[in-house]
Amino acid sequence: MFSIINGTVKLCDTLKGNLPPKNSIDEFYLEETYVKPVYETDELRHLSEGLSFTITGKALPKAEGFAIDFRRENLEKDIAIRVTVLVNRNIIARNSRKSLVWGVDEIDTELEFKLQPGKYIQLQILVTEKAFMVALNGFHIATYAHRMALDNIEKFLVHGCIANVNVKQKFVDVYPHSPDKTLHIERVSARSLERGDDDVITVDDDDDVFDTLTIHPGEFEGEKYLPLPYYATFNAGFFRVRYSIFIKGRVRGRPKQLTINLQAGARVWPPPPIILSLQFIFEKIDESEGLNRQDDVVISPKVTTNLPPGSNFELEIVRKLKDFEVFLNEKLVKKCGYTISPKLIDTIYVYGDIKLFDIEIVSD
Repeated sequence: MFSIINGTVKLCDTLKGNLPPKNSIDEFYLEETYVKPVYETDELRHLSEGLSFTITGKALPKAEGFAIDFRRENLEKDIAIRVTVLVNRNIIARNSRKSLVWGVDEIDTELEFKLQPGKYIQLQILVTEKAFMVALNGFHIATYAHRMALDNIEKFLVHGCIANVNVKQKFVDVYPHSPDKTLHIERVSARSLERGDDDVITVDDDDDVFDTLTIHPGEFEGEKYLPLPYYATFNAGFFRVRYSIFIKGRVRGRPKQLTINLQAGARVWPPPPIILSLQFIFEKIDESEGLNRQDDVVISPKVTTNLPPGSNFELEIVRKLKDFEVFLNEKLVKKCGYTISPKLIDTIYVYGDIKLFDIEIVSD
């Protein structure tokens, strides 16, 4: 592995040469000058809209990380994107290098995840007109805007502490490619989605390598909940007039946000039509207003409903003839008129700072 110990960089057995130079990820960059690639190819298709690269490999036990490069073969070896996976630090960074100068690292991701040394990992990198899109184990985590033209990108490399590397490149119609087996996506085939106690997923059940996104083993030992992000999918037209969707859960400590979408398709690219989007933003009430400090959830600038951390909640979305009605703990908090036909809805998407206990679809 390679790590910083008293100012010394220790390299894993797959590396060679002298120490890598300093960089903005705490000296953890793997420079091609110093590191022998574990995979490389110059048989690249032209980087254009819809071209996908799927990289699968096993992060070595006690490994610190590895990197993936899309590189020019000019004198400066410009890199259009480097995806640096720091397994022990649970970071997936993106950056570019032009004329031997690195840009600013991007490390924020749209989803939480838990990287695990010694287990297989799958990354998908999609080329679009304006950006690279990065998915981890079948779930989109980041969008990285192009910092240079994609002409003359001639080399693809993987280097660092990863073994059994397999790379597939092809043009795709849908991104990301969902894993064949996942706890995060459920197909609803009956007239309703209802679970008994024996059907609800527990933390200890989630040992699938490609489902290690937001589950933190042992954090809620003994409690049953569904993994996030969570998609419930069904046939378009299933969610009819006077049908209700019930979403039951509990607010986590220190919550920030919760997103619930009713949409057409479980994909990220091309962007799916979103028929209804509820963005819950948890905020502190200003004590200067004479109220006790507590968390509130804001559904829109005009609607605020008290929902403190640790509290259970039940959200109901009712499809009416001309609009959706949204109830939070049996209180009407929002009405949303249709701008896109609700007949297109075939997916419920849930992600945020909650424990998701159940989703039910019932008729009136």
